[in-house]
Order: sequence, then C-alpha cells, then structure tokens
Amino acid sequence: MRRRCRFLSLLAAFFVIAPHSGVEARPARTRRPPSRPTAAARPSTRAMVAESARYGVYFQNARIGSMISRTLPSTHESRPAVRMEVESDMKLAALGGVVEIQLDVSHVLDSGGRPLVTRQHSVSMGRTTTVVAHYYPDRIVCDLDASGAKSEKVVPIPKGVSLSVDPQSGGAQPEKLAVGQKSTLHFFDPTTLSIIRVDTSVARSEMRTRAGKPVRAYLMQSRDSLTGASESWVDQQGRMLESNSTALGLRIVREDVPGPSNALAYAPPKDFAVATSVQTAVKLPDARKTEMLRLRIRGIPDSGLLLRDARQQVAGEEKSGDRLAAVFTVTARDLPAVCLPAAAAGATGPGLGDAPFLGATDAAVQKQAREIAESETNRGVLARRIRAWVKGHMQKPSNIATPRSAAEIMQSREGVCRDYATLFAALARTVGVPTRICAGLVYFQDGFFYHAWVECQLTDGPDGWFAFDPTLDDDFVDATHIKFGQGDPTDMYAAVRLVGQIQAEILEHRSLGEGK
Repeated sequence: MRRRCRFLSLLAAFFVIAPHSGVEARPARTRRPPSRPTAAARPSTRAMVAESARYGVYFQNARIGSMISRTLPSTHESRPAVRMEVESDMKLAALGGVVEIQLDVSHVLDSGGRPLVTRQHSVSMGRTTTVVAHYYPDRIVCDLDASGAKSEKVVPIPKGVSLSVDPQSGGAQPEKLAVGQKSTLHFFDPTTLSIIRVDTSVARSEMRTRAGKPVRAYLMQSRDSLTGASESWVDQQGRMLESNSTALGLRIVREDVPGPSNALAYAPPKDFAVATSVQTAVKLPDARKTEMLRLRIRGIPDSGLLLRDARQQVAGEEKSGDRLAAVFTVTARDLPAVCLPAAAAGATGPGLGDAPFLGATDAAVQKQAREIAESETNRGVLARRIRAWVKGHMQKPSNIATPRSAAEIMQSREGVCRDYATLFAALARTVGVPTRICAGLVYFQDGFFYHAWVECQLTDGPDGWFAFDPTLDDDFVDATHIKFGQGDPTDMYAAVRLVGQIQAEILEHRSLGEGK
C-alpha cells in the first residue's frame, strides 16, 4: 500500500490547510459503511509489513518543519484494514509573529483501498480542532470539535464519484505506473469539509540514487480543485520521494534515505505573509481612505473566484492557458440610511443559522449578542454595534493556525482577521442579521495581503449586502478589500487557490475627498 501525503498548503496567520491525526475509529459507533469487497477480492493485509518515512518541510529553502508518514496493517469492525498516518510539525514567521501548528491525519481503509474513517487533528498554541469523518456510499458524516465546540456536518458524495485518499500518487497501482498515464481522483478534505478533485499525469521517469542504489522515479504532475498545481516524485511502489509547489515555494523532501534531492541550500526563514503577498508597482499612500480602486489581476485559476456585486465589478476577462486575467473595480459604499428589521428567531436563508466552525448556538455567544443588541432591531444599527464591540473586545493579535469557534475566540480575546470575522458572524446571526464571511485581499503597508472580513444584508435584493471589517477602527470599509470567497467559515478557503498564483497592477485609485 502506498503512503498518502497530500501537499501541505498554508496561508499563515489567516488559514491553514493540512492534515493531522492518529487514532482508530470509535468502536462503539453502530453506523456501518456497506459495500465492502468480498473476501476473494481483498488482498491480504495480515502479511503486510508496517512502513514509515520521514520528511523535511521547507518554505523557500528554509526548513519550517518535519513530517512522518506510516502505513500499517489494521482492523476495522473485525475486518482486515489498512491504516495510513501522517504527523507534521511546522513553525513559520508571519507579520512579526510566529505560526506554530502540529498536524496529524489518519485514514482507515478497507483492503480494497476505500476510505472508511478519516480523523484530522490540529493543535496551535494550545487550541485544538478535530474532525472525524465516516464514509458511506452516498455521504460523509463529520463530527467536528473546535476546542470543545461540537457540531456535525453531512457532506453528500456526488453520483459516480469514488473517493480515494492518495491524490499525490494519482491513484495508479504501482505495477501500472507508466509515463503518459492520466487519472482523476476525488478525496475528502477535512479542513474545508469538501470533496476535492485531483487530475494527475505521469510526466516522465528517470533513475535516481537512493540509499546508494539506483531507483526508478516517476514525476507526477497534479492539479487539484483547492490548492492548484503541484509535482511529486514517487518510486515504483508509489512511495513519495519529494513534493513541490513552485508557486508557494513549499517543498516536502524524504530525508530518511540519502539522495541528491535532500541537498537544499540554507536560507534564513522568510515571513510567510510577506513572501506570499501581492506587490504592485503603484503604491497606495493611505489605503484605509481609498474610495475607488481599479486594478488588473492576472493568474486567477478559476472563473468561480470572480465575484461580482454592487461593490465589486469584474470586466475584461482574458484567458491565458488555464489562467484568467480580469479588471476589478471596487467602490466603497456608504451604509444605507434605511435598513431592514432583524430576521425573526429561527429564520433561515443565506447568512443565517449556525455553520461548522462558527458556533452561533453557543449559550455564551447568544447571551453576549443579546447584550449588545439590547432592544434594537434595525440591522444597520446592530451591525455597527457588533463591529465596534468585536474591535474593542479583541485585545491580542495571535496567529492561531487552526479553525476556532466564536465562543473560544470570545473567551480568549486574541486572534487574527479570520477570528474577528468568525466572532462577528456568530454574534450577528444570533440577533437576526444575515452575515457572510468574505475572504480575499486587502492593501496593507506596501502590498496586498490575504484577509477576512464580513458582509451583512441590510436591505433587500442582491445589492443589499454591505461590508464590515471588525479589524478596522470604524465602519468605513475601503476599496482595497477585494473579495474572492464568501459564505460560512469553510468558504474562506476559496482564496487559498490564489496564493503564489496571481499578479496585480493598480490602474486607478481615488481617495475620500478627491474629485469624482
């Protein structure tokens, strides 16, 4: 059985996508995944020898962590099974702070290679997030625990989709690896709680020296629907030797067997947020007062990231290969003088209700929301009060690189933009203000950085959504906020696909008070 190692994609100080786990399925669970292969169809796992491999994780040639993968025989509900584990530890500099995260993931597979249970566990600065996913023919049932805030999410499996847990190797059987071979796989990502498509091809093969012996290695070129392109070298058994993301400068290299690919030159660690920021030739003198911004962005991987609304217009789309370029015109909007009343308790619709990693039903969150609202029912007034309360309540910037519930954020009073937006959304939804979390870029100091904020529906119709940024000192949200994702906390990860991929050119800008 080949070991599976999905490429670690990080957006430091905003969000992190990567595995972490290591325990078996709960024995008391009574739900049982059907459709197992017959005994005759199953390869024997009893004779299987446990395997392990150790890797170094590098960012732009600086070592930021390590990773250990294991494959070993196991059982599941008294049947032969295979267990695959990955344990990772990483440490990054980001905007003057440090991001530390321990990431583990484990899969239990039937002896035909189909996933039965996935458990992902992340720890960052004492905060933990655990996702346990149980697979069924038509759905994945996920139990979530974000520092004690528990919830459940059911993810439908589209018809005709067969899930795998081995996207890096493309799913080909070791004995069938051949140059030119192509495959399409789907796997479940526990961080975004979504099913990811991976297209892989075997580009070429060459002989490499490993542990003093010649080894036939295959270059696997992959593109997945979440993090984009990557390349991996695997041996004839499908075991990963190294994996690279050229755009991000991230590299994973096997280090427990000697070989030339381990020879990485040392470089001082770089600030991850700065290194992944988008720089422009034209600089904005006072970004927080920018009323209108027009810029061309190149390298966008998917038209689904081109979001249009009353605040943000997108035009002039051009395609170059598999990438898009488009002109974004963003205009800051004044908040409306007349707003809708708060939605009734129990109302449903976009931006209402609880969601995974949000925690709007927590008793402490609901109590605080009612105290902020008092007897007010006007959505605009409520949103202003909540923004001011969140900004005043949060005290300490802290790069906690794991999803957190609103209750934990509110209690700790520390976090980054993602946490501010999560807390705002939970409080606002509690008192009937439809709120969605937005992810994208914002201009800061001398370039565009990845950021999160919110939008609230204050008036009817698609143009009724207005931006609020609880990390700012007032209600004005400048035009440098460029949106690529919107919705619930897991929808923030849409912007990950842009990291290291895009270039921006400022075409025009106007500040408050300048002539129109």
